[in-house]
Amino acid sequence: MVQLAATPYEIIIAQDWKSYTVYFSGEIDYAAAIEVSDKIDELVDACEDNLVFDLENVTFIDSEGMKILIKSAKKCVRNRAISSFQDAAREQDAACVLPE
Repeated sequence: MVQLAATPYEIIIAQDWKSYTVYFSGEIDYAAAIEVSDKIDELVDACEDNLVFDLENVTFIDSEGMKILIKSAKKCVRNRAISSFQDAAREQDAACVLPE
């Protein structure tokens, strides 16, 4: 059995009526992605309106972290919820909103 070293990350989830915003910070690598995958799946299932991933404070994300975000976005589209990826560091108030 392989032990994965914990990476420094934090996830804060804010709920506003039927919408959720997930604030990620730190490093979202393989180990972190495995730890948060189930919780993100639960949020996608519970979300009736918007699910926003705020990546402003993410310092590193690997392919496994991206996989979780893309998987969640696809599931939101299937559930008819909107999924947006925001990165304020990239552009002020910018968001890529996937269509319903």
